Amino acid sequence: MIEGRQAQVLIDEEFRAAAPLLELPGLTWFAVYCQQDPGSAFWDPDENDTLDDLEDTLLELCQEFGHGWAVYVCRLATRGIREYYVYHGQGAELEKVLPILREAYPAYRLEYDVTSDPKWKRYASLLSALDGA
Repeated sequence: MIEGRQAQVLIDEEFRAAAPLLELPGLTWFAVYCQQDPGSAFWDPDENDTLDDLEDTLLELCQEFGHGWAVYVCRLATRGIREYYVYHGQGAELEKVLPILREAYPAYRLEYDVTSDPKWKRYASLLSALDGA
């Protein structure tokens, strides 16, 4: 459970001992909303291949526009939504990712937000939630 919701969390624990990385104070959040009703699952199995392709494209774009200043740390899936968290530094241009992704996957509702998280509080909160599970 994450924030009171059933969740599937894929988190890169490689940063557990190193976080926060002072060079990467920004946090970009991407959300992908499923098209099909997932029922009691996180997403409909018939949508799995497309969601995986979309995820691969998203992560490739983050790497391309991260210019070495971005790290993907977590995917959080709840019923009907996949959320992705990427920490980044000033050299990253992650704002360029969403328009390209929307063009490639026009049928999907995609959201994006950027915030400052120099202490990596979001990452720590996800780790804590997993450790407490």
